[in-house]
Amino acid sequence: MAEKIFFIKFSQIGDRLDPLFHVGMENIKVNIVKKSKYESYNLHQLCTINRGRFGHRPRNDPRFYGGKYPFIQTGDVVNASINNSQIEYKQTLNELGLETSKLFEPPKLLFTIAANIGDTAILDYSSCFPDSIVALIPKDEKLKIDYLNIYFKIIKPYIVALAPYAAQKNLNNQQLSEIPIITPPLNIQNQLIFKMEEAYKRKKEKEKEAQNKLDSIDDYLLNELGIKPFNDEKENLEDRVFFRKYSEISSNRLDAFYYKNIFNEAELNFNKTKNNIVLLKNILIFLESGSRPAGGVRNIENGILSLGGEHVNNLCEIEIKNPKYIPLSFHNKILNTQTKLNDIILVKDGATTGKIGIIRNTEHINQNINEHVFILRLLKEINPIYILNFLNSTIGQIQIKREITGATVTGLTKEAVHKIKILLPSIEIQNKIAKHIQNLRDEAQALKEEAIQIFENAKNEVEKMILKEPSDD
Repeated sequence: MAEKIFFIKFSQIGDRLDPLFHVGMENIKVNIVKKSKYESYNLHQLCTINRGRFGHRPRNDPRFYGGKYPFIQTGDVVNASINNSQIEYKQTLNELGLETSKLFEPPKLLFTIAANIGDTAILDYSSCFPDSIVALIPKDEKLKIDYLNIYFKIIKPYIVALAPYAAQKNLNNQQLSEIPIITPPLNIQNQLIFKMEEAYKRKKEKEKEAQNKLDSIDDYLLNELGIKPFNDEKENLEDRVFFRKYSEISSNRLDAFYYKNIFNEAELNFNKTKNNIVLLKNILIFLESGSRPAGGVRNIENGILSLGGEHVNNLCEIEIKNPKYIPLSFHNKILNTQTKLNDIILVKDGATTGKIGIIRNTEHINQNINEHVFILRLLKEINPIYILNFLNSTIGQIQIKREITGATVTGLTKEAVHKIKILLPSIEIQNKIAKHIQNLRDEAQALKEEAIQIFENAKNEVEKMILKEPSDD
């Protein structure tokens, strides 16, 4: 009971009446401030706090955009916070937009206060941003902005707990100003900054090494199949202006996209190899999309996993960060799309059409799929890892892109998937290719895990240095 009942002075309440906010502040003081031998100050004592601004509604009015003034959004700060990188902006304001906003000069620490709470990144160029972001500027040399950035990352879980919500989590300037900041001497701050910078540097090196291994997969696969690598993103005048004979398009699609030169180049590359060329439909025993109950799955908290495009990551894996469920009773009505080991999941419509993954983990077996993905189930004599990586390769994705149809909502039909051509070497070569690629993926994953551990170790060391007990030397 003692943990649920507490007392505070009326003067401490300020403008926040809900008890959870004050519980959160007490947790910071007990678990952070009181464990450190260093002085602490409330944020407003150390920094000026300026909230961003964009007064016009709706915020997406195109009249205000397309100028020379960078306009940072909350997501831009979140991405920079995760990667400890410079804030990259995707939008700019024009003069009209600047009138309803405000241009902030660097250096400042940007802090997100709505929806995403407590993400921070250093602003090092002139920019505008909305009122979901505040700018923190140290008042004097007692506090280094890089140290403040580190400190907020360490206490972020406590900050998030300060923002209980009804419609959306948020903090205002007054609440933010009360957050206690442990402030070691400058020489200690510099040590902490150096330690974290070295950790981020090593983390990025590991991540780059991992990405290089993943990037090598496509060239390896194409080389093994005798296909000359080419750049499917390259576009020049010849790609945009070209001619086709009527005989080439009769009894086929009439849209120009289908006949782009890049597709012809891929076809020629295909035909030059010595491998068997088969249609995907000839090596499938099952191809089907799933479904969900009427009304969707938003309020269903347990049951059978309903796998969709959001559960296929960029590593061709099934990754459940935001699980969706269907009732067991509904699942039993659609058992034909129940997942099995080595089922290939292909996103069939929407922005990520063509993304592909495979069922490899036991917890993803005997689940189901939604209407936005296909299950591809192969003949037993075909290596599914090989087919997965072939479809994910440049030559596979070019074919998939070519078969996408639709205007408002684009996607793949079953007929289009059936038409995809597969280079099918002997099962021995399939196994060799699949094993080599899986090794590359496993090595890349190990490097990524090392990168995460490097960062966590440094973060823990920094936290221990900040939270030295008063009796420590």
